[in-house]
Amino acid sequence: MSFSSPIGYCLLWRVLPVLLLSLSLGLSQLQHAVAGQKVPNSEVKVIQKLIFERKMAEAAPRLDTAMANYPDSGRLAFLLGQLYYFSNLPNYPKAVAAYDKAELMLSKDPELYFFRAAAKAQVLSAYSQRQSPDYVGALADYRKAEALGSERDLRLDIARAIYETRNYSAALEQINRYLNNKPQLWADGQMLKGNILAQMGQHEAALKSYQRAARQYDYLDKLQFYQAVSLRALGQSDEALAQLDKGLKRQGRAYLQLVYLKAMLSYEQKQYQEAALLYQQLIERRRDWALPLLGYYNSLSQMGEGPISISHILDLALKLDPEVVVHFHQQDLLRL
Repeated sequence: MSFSSPIGYCLLWRVLPVLLLSLSLGLSQLQHAVAGQKVPNSEVKVIQKLIFERKMAEAAPRLDTAMANYPDSGRLAFLLGQLYYFSNLPNYPKAVAAYDKAELMLSKDPELYFFRAAAKAQVLSAYSQRQSPDYVGALADYRKAEALGSERDLRLDIARAIYETRNYSAALEQINRYLNNKPQLWADGQMLKGNILAQMGQHEAALKSYQRAARQYDYLDKLQFYQAVSLRALGQSDEALAQLDKGLKRQGRAYLQLVYLKAMLSYEQKQYQEAALLYQQLIERRRDWALPLLGYYNSLSQMGEGPISISHILDLALKLDPEVVVHFHQQDLLRL
């Protein structure tokens, strides 16, 4: 998946409109399957069109029938991966498995590796399970697609994948190369550069990158969140709160992260009642998230609540995440 849309600013790696538009490109480049297993182009085009139009209920049975007739078809295996990937309830592990099968016949096609990288980079589980996507595998596939001569500009995708592997010095080098060429997605690159610099502890430089990105993406509440993270790290709590309030007014995709960081700041400023109310709001919205539960427990403790009366809150947090105390003190705010 590409990083080419501001809708995917939350580093969630979701740029479905761009990917859907590129579905036709991907299939037009796919090789035919092994001799004797060529699928009629007309049927491939019908299934492709149904997936493109998100008519999965119609695409699935046609694809099942075609795969029964052509079980070794790389083109159909690729389409199966697309079906799993673009479904309303995506199944990324199954998409990867389908792309793996397609690779046996389509090992020279850059689009296969591009889409498999996208699937590998998706979050596969709920927070409480703490399972990370296969960013190392995604990076390898993006590089394979690039080496095979992909028509896509994959430099930003590669920079993001390196960032997610936490090799920040290499990620910074990659994103600087990208930005030096005045790319179309310059603002996206600046936002990623801000994250990289923040992870390296260079928060003043990070803020400059975020401010450059804001020239185009000031409407993104996630950008306000990122700026607030760096402002907090610099001890500028009032400025951080101003950014959080600006982002919260938008009621956007980063709303819960903004509330969480505001609760943290309230707690740090010893405004325990305000912090408790904010943590409680998060608990009501995300019952599978252990960190707000621990924050709520700590806030109530500071307000004088006895440990016995609130022990059930801590018990629930520990049930969701046995290492919640460690994660609470070592959390990576940019990856909330």
